[in-house]
Amino acid sequence: MSERIYTVKGANNNDLEKRYKAFEALGDQPTIVLERLVELSEMESAVKHLKNSFLFGTMKALLKTKN
Repeated sequence: MSERIYTVKGANNNDLEKRYKAFEALGDQPTIVLERLVELSEMESAVKHLKNSFLFGTMKALLKTKN
């Protein structure tokens, strides 16, 4: 298994902790999921949905109904 160390920066300790936990959770995902998340992060409309609480809630509810 290969390994690489990254530096995680945050605006404050709380922000840093949230970012670190996010990276930890992502580390358990398959590579294809990570590649697709990168693709979404490059789409303005996807980022808009993730930043907006209402749009994110709508997207999350839609995904829950598809399972």
